[in-house]
Amino acid sequence: MVFSYVSDLEQIRPYEQRKGVEHISYRLFFIPIVWKVRYAQVKERRQTSEGPLRVGTTFLQITTMPSGISFETALEITAYEPPSIIVLKRPIPPNEVIYVFEPVHGGTKLTKTVKIAGGCYTLTRPFFAPLMKEQAKADLGWLKEILEAQPETDAC
Repeated sequence: MVFSYVSDLEQIRPYEQRKGVEHISYRLFFIPIVWKVRYAQVKERRQTSEGPLRVGTTFLQITTMPSGISFETALEITAYEPPSIIVLKRPIPPNEVIYVFEPVHGGTKLTKTVKIAGGCYTLTRPFFAPLMKEQAKADLGWLKEILEAQPETDAC
């Protein structure tokens, strides 16, 4: 169930639609940092290639920033091994999102890894990595709540 829900990429999830402002706090070299975060909202994600999901399947995602500016992003599946792994690649900014699903007693363990390539991200990593970790933790928390609220079926 977890793999099928996450791999249904055309479905926009509630945590991708959140509005408002959130404050995220962390420490950077013993200095307390508080970020005021306004989330971008995923408005649409649609498959642009033919056929079932597989390596090479492409999607177009439309995202709206808090300022109201919208932009399109291409996504491509670069690894697809149901029910264990799905990897999405995005060219701008260059990143890769890796979802690994592992059966555990009574459910499924989902690990999400985001790899960002070079550019200004190398220099800003100490500032943005903690923010991205907190955002991913919140997203996975929302996903857990959504899945636990659904009727129980197969673990993966």
